[in-house]
Amino acid sequence: MYRLMPAKDENILFFRLDGEAAKRYGAIGYFRADFGKKGNSYNSLWFDNQNFLKTHFFIEELKEIIDALRSSGPNAPFANRRNLEMFCTMSPGKSLTTRGNGYYIRTDNYSYCFRCYPRSGGDEGSAR
Repeated sequence: MYRLMPAKDENILFFRLDGEAAKRYGAIGYFRADFGKKGNSYNSLWFDNQNFLKTHFFIEELKEIIDALRSSGPNAPFANRRNLEMFCTMSPGKSLTTRGNGYYIRTDNYSYCFRCYPRSGGDEGSAR
């Protein structure tokens, strides 16, 4: 079971790395996800930063994490917009100003950063 933990001040840098910073810190890429107009869909797109770091193991682990966050019971945070809003209210992450709340999951091999913005038009997560 994976659990979203509130990001800390030292994690802020990792929520939007690109260019030289992405190379320096080993950012693999990021994904954007939204719940559609009604809040019950799940649409996502992946954007590579460093494609050569995107191993089969990374892809499988990220898929496992996202699947768990979408289907881990009736209050799964990524199941729908209402659940994400409830999660962010009950477990406030690190405030990213007007860009939502920051959370992370650390596994043995990777750190995954998630920027959660439970309003229409801005749900996004990053994996590094």
